[in-house]
Amino acid sequence: MSMSLTGLCREHSFESASELCRRCGFEYCESCVVYPFGAKKPLCKTCAIAMSGVRSQTSLPAMPPRIVKKRAKAFAAHRREAVATTGDEAAGPETREAVDPGPPETTAPAPEPAPVPGPAASSAEGDDAIDWSQPFG
Repeated sequence: MSMSLTGLCREHSFESASELCRRCGFEYCESCVVYPFGAKKPLCKTCAIAMSGVRSQTSLPAMPPRIVKKRAKAFAAHRREAVATTGDEAAGPETREAVDPGPPETTAPAPEPAPVPGPAASSAEGDDAIDWSQPFG
């Protein structure tokens, strides 16, 4: 298995990784991770389903625990380095944009919607005439 860490979620390539699955050893964002055994043992959703006993061909094989531990140490060092360089806990591409958003965007106010006319009132004044301005006629 490769020790290379990308810092990006395996499922959402545009999201920064926040956790490492303790079964398959891949990096995932916050929305792809569940904590069935507590905060220190995160699992990706597919591994959590596989560990619950559901048979699926989509689940990844379990990585040997010694390799997962090495990847977890490397991931933690990578996160510490990212926090040290940016000074932000999340240290993802989204937060770097939030720190320096650039010039503000100018948007024109939305035009007000045109009033919707009611159905044409009948010309006959009497019991069949409907007053559309009243809510219950």
